[in-house]
Amino acid sequence: MIKPQQLIEIGLITATLSVMLGESVLATSSQLKTNSSSPQPTPIIIAQNSSNSEADRLLNEGFILFQQGTAESLREALEKLQAARELYRAARDKGNEAVTLLGMGRINDLLGEKQTALDYYNQALPLYRAVEDRGGEATTLNNIGLVYSDLGEKQTALDYYNQALPLYRAVEDRGGEATTLNNIGLVYDSLGEKQTALDYYNQALPLYRAVEDRRGEARTLTNIGGVYSDLGEKQTALDYYNQALPLLRAVGDRRVDATTLNNIGHVYSDLGEKQTALDYYNQALPLFRAVGDRRGEAGTLNNIGRVYDSLGEKQTALDYYNQADEVLSADVE
Repeated sequence: MIKPQQLIEIGLITATLSVMLGESVLATSSQLKTNSSSPQPTPIIIAQNSSNSEADRLLNEGFILFQQGTAESLREALEKLQAARELYRAARDKGNEAVTLLGMGRINDLLGEKQTALDYYNQALPLYRAVEDRGGEATTLNNIGLVYSDLGEKQTALDYYNQALPLYRAVEDRGGEATTLNNIGLVYDSLGEKQTALDYYNQALPLYRAVEDRRGEARTLTNIGGVYSDLGEKQTALDYYNQALPLLRAVGDRRVDATTLNNIGHVYSDLGEKQTALDYYNQALPLFRAVGDRRGEAGTLNNIGRVYDSLGEKQTALDYYNQADEVLSADVE
């Protein structure tokens, strides 16, 4: 069976990306998700008790496509998982059917189909409960929570996270527990309850380290850095961001590497070190482009524009603002 932990979602808050909306520049926060709580792609594991070799093959192929992470590969993965699901359902294999539903929910979430993702997660949940797979149940609850968080329904998100947490603890899944603690911190962070957010992030951090999950550790370090930046403790923020960077590079997480570089640039801009800020923004920009994150690209272009604006280079600033606007417009289309 594909392990439920391979389909867990971890949130990341990027509190210092700025975007151009009309004629005003607004500081915004957005969430990014990783498709696994593990530091490297986890080997695909088929349940020993599965006797449906065709379904197992489709599930494996679907998961390989899922790990590639492109929009095209995700859609192909969805077809494979749907076919596997039908075979597992015909064989009354509830455990593996639940895995396919969890995967289909995760893929739809990545493709922006939030309601469809919820539909699949809510089909997976009773199946995991029927086979008494508390780890799978916990992962599904966590993923439902993150969808609701993305939809702005923060209290509902907390309700699901708080259902997942004791289940992870019961099965001694410290990685899953860490992810849910991080995601709870993310909700409080977005609600402006910075100290509560910090408390949850600091509970998650040693758990990620204990299971040697460098990606989870790095993202939590970036989240902590964001809180300290919001609280005005700029040097502490830099310390956390600089702890995150080598970990992100070690695991090849370019999207969050870009986010962290952008956030470091924002701190230096706040400190009045404009050239240093530009250096970091210009490191972030090609990474956002490489991973196709147009919102991140637009935010960084806008931030570069703000630096030039503050330096009195109005035409250069306008050029960057216009580039940011074009990227956002293309994203909407």
